[in-house]
Amino acid sequence: MALPIQPTPTARPHRNHGLFSDHYLNAALPERTDWEALKEQARPVMDRIAEIFASFTPSANEAQTEKDLMRPVLKLLGHDYEVQPALETSDGTKRPDYVLYKNASAVAAN
Repeated sequence: MALPIQPTPTARPHRNHGLFSDHYLNAALPERTDWEALKEQARPVMDRIAEIFASFTPSANEAQTEKDLMRPVLKLLGHDYEVQPALETSDGTKRPDYVLYKNASAVAAN
């Protein structure tokens, strides 16, 4: 099932799903002195992500979507990840699509 894609992720400042309050995102965060510098540092990455979204053709093929959209975005965001690792849980072995790690050494150690 293809996910609805927002063609320009920079068009909206955020999509809040309850992790932070809207007040914090809209009022408190922009008032932080370090926020402006972080925004400028993130701008080239966000611009590149917007290009990926704009050129992405949605597909019902999950593997194709991961190849064309998810993995390039994860790479741009600096994530090190493992694809569908076996994780032992109290409910048995689970295979999430991705597990994010602190760095490449942590991926190798796992």
